[in-house]
Amino acid sequence: MVGIDHISFANPAAEKLLHQWGIRSGAVAPPLIQSMVTEAMALGGQLDVEKAIGDQTYFIKVVPISDGIHANLYFTDITELKKLEHHLRCSQERFDALSLHSPVATYIKDADGRYIQANPVACRYLGAVGDVVGLNDRDLLPAEMAELLHKNDQEVIRLGQAIVLEEQVGRWRFLSSKFPLPDENGNPTLLGGVSVEITERAEIERRLRESEERFRILTDNAPVGIFLCSADGQSLFVNRAWSIMAGMSSETALGSGWTAALHPEDRQRVIKDWDHAVDRHMASYCEFRFLHADGTVVWVQGCALQLTGPNGELTGYIGSCVDVTERKNADQLLQRQSARLRLLWEAAGVILSNDRPELMLHKLFEKISPHLELDAFFSFMVNPSGDGLSLFSCSGISEEQKADLGHLDFGQAICGTVALHREPLVVTCIQQSEEPMAALVKGYGVSVYACNPIMAGGELLGTLSFASRTRTQFDADEIEFLETITHSFTGAYVRWRLLEDLRAADRKKDEFLATLAHELRNPLAPIRTGLEVMKMAGG
Repeated sequence: MVGIDHISFANPAAEKLLHQWGIRSGAVAPPLIQSMVTEAMALGGQLDVEKAIGDQTYFIKVVPISDGIHANLYFTDITELKKLEHHLRCSQERFDALSLHSPVATYIKDADGRYIQANPVACRYLGAVGDVVGLNDRDLLPAEMAELLHKNDQEVIRLGQAIVLEEQVGRWRFLSSKFPLPDENGNPTLLGGVSVEITERAEIERRLRESEERFRILTDNAPVGIFLCSADGQSLFVNRAWSIMAGMSSETALGSGWTAALHPEDRQRVIKDWDHAVDRHMASYCEFRFLHADGTVVWVQGCALQLTGPNGELTGYIGSCVDVTERKNADQLLQRQSARLRLLWEAAGVILSNDRPELMLHKLFEKISPHLELDAFFSFMVNPSGDGLSLFSCSGISEEQKADLGHLDFGQAICGTVALHREPLVVTCIQQSEEPMAALVKGYGVSVYACNPIMAGGELLGTLSFASRTRTQFDADEIEFLETITHSFTGAYVRWRLLEDLRAADRKKDEFLATLAHELRNPLAPIRTGLEVMKMAGG
């Protein structure tokens, strides 16, 4: 309690406050208190005032007493409250400044969808000339668009959590983050939002999606394999044609998985060349093979070119693989045919340079066996009685085995069967076969056996066979080649037989003439002797 100029009473809290001021109860009131009491007396009623006293701020209530000379003073320390108000005010000012100058739209809506706050950017996109506070989206936008925005807002309030979504406002596209805010009662009925205008970005993304779709359609229907790799050489994409060539799914091919599709004989070389190109940021060109799980081999011609960014930096590689299997097979066939023709030419030279059939066969076998991996040959001729085959020449078996192979009946073993039917015969996988016909050569360790009849003018002369212990079959070209060798030998053999027949006929002629001369010479001997005697007598 304070009089006009003295402090007449103070409670313990007030005593503590007076002590801080250096004043005791009953002492003269300081001018500040006297002025507040005087003002309250003059007003004739309660006076409320905030005063900063030292470092503290107080809310002071001055209540005059009815005696007209005293007043009660109530001090409330509101220092912390004032600090909080200051911080809140600063925070609000910063928020307002941020919202005002933000390049994105910010806004707050109430439970009915009316705008409580919206920055200038939001107002501009909403098409408002001035402030939009108190308005809702239905007042500003077409009904269908406003309804969609309201639906999104209600979903945020219902879920009670933030959501991020794309929205259309007028002709603009936005990426919006919407979140619930508490009202004055602490209930999350308000909605806050931040929307970034992405119209250009959305258009770019749309074009990018269209471009990617066109790229996907193009690559899926391209007749060549197409792949994309990162700058460090890791596979990012392969198209359907590539997967078919490699015999591998597109998912398995990602990263370095594609290397598993490479032919084992090519894998190390291809990986080394690819790593070399990637390390030096170079293009890569390579011919190699894919090996499928079923054993199919696919030859491809691969090419990878660098992809660069706007500043020329390497961003990856794009490449293609062309199936060149048919070309490679054609090249290999041509090379094989050329080798066969050369070998036939050399074989013809052997045939022409030898006039003894048995020696000719051995020379032929020496010439062709390394190229076809042959280990033995057998030649039988029809015996003089015409009821079977006799061994004419062979190589690749022991002398004991030769001794047991002197004669074959028609229909016996493979050669007898060929002689009987006068048709070529190729028997494969003999070591796994239980065919009785192949039992004889199976005992020689032979795995594949090709036998051809030796025919001249419809007459069977014999058979010529070639065998391998290391192979299980001959291909069609090799079978045709062995048939050609047989035909060439047949011609040489027939020529030799004709020459032998001519030589035999010539010998018989010489013997006949010698005998005739001898027989004629003996009857004339007496006559000649008589003539000689008469000549001598007459003389």
